[in-house]
Amino acid sequence: MPLQMLGLSHESAPLALLERAAVRPGGCHPLLTALLDAGCTEAVVLSTCSRTELYVAGTFAHEVLVQVLAGHCGVAPADLAGVAQGRVGDQVPRHLFAVAGGLRSRVLGEPEIHGQVRAALAEANDLAAAGPVLTRLFSSALRCGRDVRERTSLGGQGRSLACRAVDVGLATLAPGTTPVVAVVGAGRMAAAAVDRLAATGLRATVVARDRERAARLVPATRVRDLADLVAVLAEADLVICATSASADLVCLQDVQTSAGERVLGRALTLVDLSLPRTVEPLVAALPGVRLIGLDDLGDGDDPLGRQAVGLVAAAGTVVAACVGGYEALV
Repeated sequence: MPLQMLGLSHESAPLALLERAAVRPGGCHPLLTALLDAGCTEAVVLSTCSRTELYVAGTFAHEVLVQVLAGHCGVAPADLAGVAQGRVGDQVPRHLFAVAGGLRSRVLGEPEIHGQVRAALAEANDLAAAGPVLTRLFSSALRCGRDVRERTSLGGQGRSLACRAVDVGLATLAPGTTPVVAVVGAGRMAAAAVDRLAATGLRATVVARDRERAARLVPATRVRDLADLVAVLAEADLVICATSASADLVCLQDVQTSAGERVLGRALTLVDLSLPRTVEPLVAALPGVRLIGLDDLGDGDDPLGRQAVGLVAAAGTVVAACVGGYEALV
């Protein structure tokens, strides 16, 4: 059965369009239903903070995928020209296996993608959208991801988006001081940020809607409610936002209000790991405030990224072998 993929990713699409395409965890059912209603025999939607991709099986026109993706994003099909990436036939497993192996991530080798690929297949199965063709494809991609991690060291050395966010954020602060740090959110990405901060000797305050969940990350004495956000902003040197909120959580007014309570001349760095973004972009124009977004967290300026050429080559060899094994079975 023919395979097709159409998607938007950080590799070619602007962040504003990725925001429109983003799907919250567990929220792919409407998009899957739209694909099935449009005539796709099978469908899986992979959505992360770096990509939203439609994987389908069946015989139908490529324009169908364009129309579904454009409708989901609330844009005209023509607006996807030049930014949406398509794959057909044997290009699809080659692309997905590389994605599952962390070779197409903002931070090469980041481990979160494996769970996201697994969740995409599980959600499609919940709706009976993934039949034998896509189940085999995604199951093989998951095995490929495991092989990359087990046979290479690409995923080691703190190579995750959360770790990168902490490292980049801390690098903006004045040296020789012990900064006050906070993490907004209590999910997996927030937990990874808390762990990275702890590894550097810093104890984070966690701000979240769910205090019980936040207390799993840090002692209850370091948990704050969202209602305390302005006070937390006033006290902190670095705030990392990693939530699934669908609207601006850290808004311009909150940051302006907190500025009146801060020590004069004390800078604030905000790192927004969320998609859609949860820090209002206008805060970047405020004096003494630095905003770091997803587009600032790739491997482009990362020395380890430049040193990872050999690791990427080794991982690419593993991916190629996995693709060959998959193609021999289908």
